[in-house]
Order: sequence, then C-alpha cells, then structure tokens
Amino acid sequence: MNRNEYDFEFLQNRFESQRLSEADTNTCYVVEQTSTRRKHCGVDHLAGPGELFHQSCEVEFDIYIPKDTLDCHYYIFSSRGTHTHPPAPPNRLPLRLWMSLLELIGKINDPALTTARFLQNPLLKAFCEKYHTQHISQIHASLSNMDRISAMIYKQKVLHYPEGQDFNGVLWEYQVRHENADPSKRYIQFIKYSELSQHKVVICFFE
Repeated sequence: MNRNEYDFEFLQNRFESQRLSEADTNTCYVVEQTSTRRKHCGVDHLAGPGELFHQSCEVEFDIYIPKDTLDCHYYIFSSRGTHTHPPAPPNRLPLRLWMSLLELIGKINDPALTTARFLQNPLLKAFCEKYHTQHISQIHASLSNMDRISAMIYKQKVLHYPEGQDFNGVLWEYQVRHENADPSKRYIQFIKYSELSQHKVVICFFE
C-alpha cells in the first residue's frame, strides 16, 4: 500500500467527527423543478444529503407576439431584473452518455414511465454503479436538471408509443409491429373493432 495515495489527516478528522470545511460539505449541483416533492438532494455527501430550498427570483420576462403571425414571423423576448440564484448547471451532455441513457429508457420499456419511476428503477441503479455513483446527478452536472431527464423520457415515449396506452396505442402497436410479423413470434394476434358499435376485440398470446 502506498501511503501517499491516502489523505490520512482527512480520514483521521472524519473518524473523529471533527467539522469538515464548507468546501467539503456544501458543494452540490442538484437543481430541481419548483414543483418537486423531494426534500433532499439525494446525493450522498460526506455530511449527508443536503436539504433542498426554494430560491426566488425577481426577474420578469415579456414575450411580444404579433397579431398576424403570417405577416410577421418574429417574436420579441425581453427580461428585466437581476437573477438572485446560481446559474443553471452545464446543459451539454456528452453524446455517448446521451445515447446510453436513451438505450436505458428503451430497455425499461414502460409507456407509463415518469421521471420519479425512472429514478427508482433498478436498471438505473445498475447504470449508476458502472460510473461508481449512487445518483444520476453525480455522473454529469447537467443531469442535476430533472427537466432534461423528463424531456428524454417524453421523447422516447413519443417515438415508441405515439398513440399512448389506450386502444389506439394497442392498434398502432399491432399495425406497426405485429400484423405482418411471424405468427409464432408476435404477441397481438388479432384485433377487430367497430366504430359504430364501439365494440373492440383484442386477442393476445404467444404460440
């Protein structure tokens, strides 16, 4: 063991429960929506998960939209005031990480997937372990913004389930992926419906 690889002074202070410096305990990049129900950042800091608080901002935004958008194709956007909160975290996600997350969402294959359910999914936990982290926000600073994750989930749901989860969704799935497939491999075997009577019949099974 190479003694120079370890900070023994820090470890000694840690085990003796001495106060850590502010830089060691308070650095956090988690940004949540104001509607979040979470009370803590979810990151395992040395001093424990930090408590989230709402940061108000006095900046006002104005958007001017022309009455005739065919004649004038431009909008005017303006803002007034000074931001009283930290800037948003970096929003450029590395392409490889972006593609890996999209693949992960595809593997979960849940048309009712929400951001909250995604964060609790065991596949995401295994994904974080590959990066030696416990939370997705620790993989890259831009993933602290839950809006980004929500947008990725929404995009995948629109691509794979454009008609939602109701009968129209089943009909789309059948017409696109099952109707012309090998009967021994498809799950949706037969669909019949009447627009007049509103009667619907869906038969699903594997041969």
